[in-house]
Amino acid sequence: MARCTSASETLAWAARLYGRACRNYALEVLSLGGMYVAGVLLQKLPAMLTHKAFSEEFLMSKTMSRILAHIAVSLITNEESGLWEPPYSTTDIEKAGEKTKTFPAGNS
Repeated sequence: MARCTSASETLAWAARLYGRACRNYALEVLSLGGMYVAGVLLQKLPAMLTHKAFSEEFLMSKTMSRILAHIAVSLITNEESGLWEPPYSTTDIEKAGEKTKTFPAGNS
């Protein structure tokens, strides 16, 4: 089984794609308080969120890059998060003491 290292072209490609998706979603809902992401792929490969390509793609906007620089992306590390019934708010996550890792996109 191949390993994904920080120098991996595949990891850079995936990080760039995920950064673009997060940027588009953050701007669509204007998530100024930050955003939470979850999923098995990110739990197994959190390096996607810390990769330089993620930050570059997330901040790539001619008009909104200054706003995007202040939006933190937090990874929910609880593997059962997909079973939570909606709407599960940020406050609910914090009250439940769920484990998260925060990656400020602007501080690459």
